[in-house]
Amino acid sequence: MKTVAVIGADSFIGQHLISLLCADDNMQIRALVHDSKENCKYNLNKVKTIKGDLLEPDSLNNLLVADCSVINLAYLWQRTKEENLQALANLVQLCRRAKVKRFIHCSTAIVAGRVNVGTVTETTICQPVNDYEKNKLAMEQLLLHQLGHDCEIAILRPTGVFGPGGKNLMKLAADLIRGKRWLNYLKSSLFGQRRMNLVWIENVVAALKFLLDTDKKIDQEIFIISDDEYSLNNYRALEKFLMGGFAIKDYPVPALKFLAIFLPLMLWLANKSDLNPNTIYSCQKIKAFGLVKPLTLEQGLEKFVAWYKKNESLKR
Repeated sequence: MKTVAVIGADSFIGQHLISLLCADDNMQIRALVHDSKENCKYNLNKVKTIKGDLLEPDSLNNLLVADCSVINLAYLWQRTKEENLQALANLVQLCRRAKVKRFIHCSTAIVAGRVNVGTVTETTICQPVNDYEKNKLAMEQLLLHQLGHDCEIAILRPTGVFGPGGKNLMKLAADLIRGKRWLNYLKSSLFGQRRMNLVWIENVVAALKFLLDTDKKIDQEIFIISDDEYSLNNYRALEKFLMGGFAIKDYPVPALKFLAIFLPLMLWLANKSDLNPNTIYSCQKIKAFGLVKPLTLEQGLEKFVAWYKKNESLKR
């Protein structure tokens, strides 16, 4: 039996990851929760929940067991950079004491920041712009520097994760169903072929489990997980896909293509990191290591549409 501790188990990615891990009969799962009420989310026959706080080290004493692995999904959104780094440092100390075998850290692909390349890979030199990107990169560096000599470490950088319960793609779906059609048309004209850099949630958790299970050497390795290899992963194509799924007629007149000229300027004014509408994030490295994604982007979108129509489309 393999034991894995999941930090951030109550997050969007965490809940989907726990479901995947529970399907593995050879997996013992320990989940860090902040509230005992969160226990009801899990199959308690498969998941042992431990109540604790990363900023209170004494509360974590029962979290890890010797030779276990750790998947860290935690980010303290309402806390400062210093508090996030302290929380991770506390976890590092705990991992040292427990002699953890493998530590998998979920970061984000946008730590790349404002880079002047069309394709971002794991070797692209990061130039983070906003506080979130800087914080995430600092957490990666802390982990590699402070725990790198004590256990095997792998870092996963997902692009924008979408799926049931996530935030990405939700606004576009809601706007198409309930928004002003003329405004949707203008946004479609503006964003047009802009890459959306989305990745289906099941492909992300499959990548995390792959890094947990693989026998290949992954120590100190960074991996991007994306669905950017699909031409469907741009604003207009996704919009048309959702329109079809929601039985919404397409716009009667062609897009105002001249509006797209202003997109880089608007991204710059909005202080967005990626000013290139055509940037893609390559996941060829993790695929070369052996990951087989469970679903294509189109299949993920089909599942998203079905879930949205059942759970969200009637909400006001």
